[in-house]
Amino acid sequence: KQWLLRSSSGEEFYGRYCVMATGTLSSVNQPKFAGLDKYQGDWYVTGRWPHDGVDFSGKNVGIIGTGSSAVQAIPVIAKEAKHLTVFQRTANYSIPAKNRPLGSNEVDDIKKRYAEIRKEARESRAGIASMKPGSNSAMSVSEIERHNEYQRRWDEGGTGFTAAYSDIGTDDTANFTAAEFVRDKIRETVNNSVTAELLAPTNTIGCKRLCADTDYYETYNRVNVTLLDVNVDPIKGLVKEGVQTENNVYEFDIVIFAIGFDAMTGALLSMNIKGKEGLQLRDIWSDGPQSYLGLSMAGFPNLFTITGPGSPSVLSNMMTSIEQHVEWIRDCLSYMEAGGFREIEPKPSAEERWMSHVEEIAANTLRYTCNSWYVGANIPGKKRIFMPYAGGIPPYREKCDQVAASGYDGFNIS
Repeated sequence: KQWLLRSSSGEEFYGRYCVMATGTLSSVNQPKFAGLDKYQGDWYVTGRWPHDGVDFSGKNVGIIGTGSSAVQAIPVIAKEAKHLTVFQRTANYSIPAKNRPLGSNEVDDIKKRYAEIRKEARESRAGIASMKPGSNSAMSVSEIERHNEYQRRWDEGGTGFTAAYSDIGTDDTANFTAAEFVRDKIRETVNNSVTAELLAPTNTIGCKRLCADTDYYETYNRVNVTLLDVNVDPIKGLVKEGVQTENNVYEFDIVIFAIGFDAMTGALLSMNIKGKEGLQLRDIWSDGPQSYLGLSMAGFPNLFTITGPGSPSVLSNMMTSIEQHVEWIRDCLSYMEAGGFREIEPKPSAEERWMSHVEEIAANTLRYTCNSWYVGANIPGKKRIFMPYAGGIPPYREKCDQVAASGYDGFNIS
C-alpha cells in the first residue's frame, strides 16, 4: 500500500511514507467580513503579504487585529501612512524585541560555541539556549528584587521575560506581578491614559503567545494613529468606503486584516487526508486533534507530522522541535527498512493516553485561562482543546527516545 498525493493541478505522486512538513502557522485565517466584495479600496492579509511590498505613503489605512502580526506591522505602517486606525478586540502583552546587529566578536563567539549552543537549546525547556529560566518563585523574593529582575529582562528584550520566575505560568499571584509590570510599562509609555488602558491586557500573561515588538506602544503616541475598541463599537462589515461599525463608517484607502492563522490543524485539514478504509482526518479531528506524540495518528499508517498537535511545537523554538522530529522520523524509517517492515501506525490506546497526558499537563498551567489560538478559540466552530504539549522539550524528547528504544512502543508495526 502507498500514499497517493494529488495536487490541485491534477498531478499524482505515490510514496510508501508521507511526511507532513506543512507548518503550524501556515493556514491563514481568511477574512469573512460581510461586504468585503463591496469594498473599493485595496486590502491585504498579513499572513499572505505581497512579496513586492505595499506603499502606504499618503494613505488612510485601517488594520483589524492587534496580535503578533499586527504588533509587527503597526509601527512600520504608521511611519508611512497619512493616518492609521487600529481596530482592537483584545489587548495583547508585548515585550521589546531589542533586535540589533550582532558585533563581530559576538558572531565569532557564537561560531566557536555553536555545537555547545545547539546542545543547550535541545536541553532547554523552550528549545532556546539564550533563555535562562529563573528557579525561584516570584513570591519568594522581595518586591524590589522582583521588580529589578523584570526590569532586567525587559531591558534585555524578548520573550524570556515570562521565564523570570518558575511559577509565572502556574500561579495566579506570581503571574499577576509579571502582568502588572508590563501594564505599568504601557501606562508609562503611552501618553493618552484612555489609550493606555485600552492597550493594557487584563488576562494572564503567557496564556496567549507573547508578542515581541519594536516601538509598538510608542506608536500610539503618534498624531496619525487612532486606537478603536470594537467591544464598544463592533465591526458590522465592510462597505465601499471602508469599515462600517455599529455607529460609524471609517473611510480607508487600504484595509489590513491581521486576524491570525488556523493554527496547528488548519494546513493538515485543508488537504482532505484519507486513511484506512476512507477514514478522513477532518472527521477524526472534529472533536479536536488526536495524535501520538504529535508525530502520527491512528488510522493513518506511514503518515508522519512535523511538530503536530500533541508536541511542544509552537511553545518552543520551532527549529529545535523540527530537527528533533525530523531525526526521530529518519531513525524510524531506517528501523522500518532494516527490519523489512511495511507499515507503522499508532495504537488508538497509546494515542488516547498521550492526548490525556497533554491535556493534564496543560490543565496544570495558566494557559487555559484565556481564549487563544492554542485552543483554537480564534476559529469559529473549532473544538476547544489545548493543542501543543506544555511540558517542555526535555521530557518530551525523553518520551520519544524511550518509544524508539523500545522498538516503537505504542505503535503497530507490520
